[in-house]
Amino acid sequence: MNKKLIEKIPILFDCDGVCINFDRKVINYINQRDGTNIDWRTIKNQPTECSFFDSEDSLKFVCSDTFCTDLEILPIGFNAAIKLMNDGYNVQFVTSPYYWSKTWTYQRTRWLEKNFGVSREKIHFCSDKRYMHGISLVEDNVTKLNNWYEYWLQFNFDYPLRPILIEHEYNKDKYLHPDIPRVKTCDEILSIITSGEKK
Repeated sequence: MNKKLIEKIPILFDCDGVCINFDRKVINYINQRDGTNIDWRTIKNQPTECSFFDSEDSLKFVCSDTFCTDLEILPIGFNAAIKLMNDGYNVQFVTSPYYWSKTWTYQRTRWLEKNFGVSREKIHFCSDKRYMHGISLVEDNVTKLNNWYEYWLQFNFDYPLRPILIEHEYNKDKYLHPDIPRVKTCDEILSIITSGEKK
């Protein structure tokens, strides 16, 4: 496939669990609140799905005006996105809005602008990612990734779709469409997206 064509088609990156370490910040808060010592890398569900998150103060924490401002970078997705952007690819970010927060979309937009130098036109907030088209979606949510791939597969594009799952403890045992690879490194992401290119 022609490299110039690939560069024009959006490569979609999810944010939390791919480029942003949402989990670590939430788990650190839970540990401080409850006096626990949970390792964010070993949880079997995403933090917002866990029983310890089901409290009013947890919701207030995530909805605070400054929650998104100092979130940590997650290197695997962050480094892959930066490399692709520097190489001229059309990287765009697609993330679910947090409806309980009045400032979430503003904070998330500013975070992405600051850390990726990306324009607002390439930042998309949507609950159903099936309707965001791209040659690839890099995602950590198995259900959303399966749905995205199966939706766009029916259109029979003349280029291969390249969905990618970032593997975490909480998604490694869930059903994933057999066409979709699981990855743990930045190099794996880059290899899949750029495979089969012709100069």
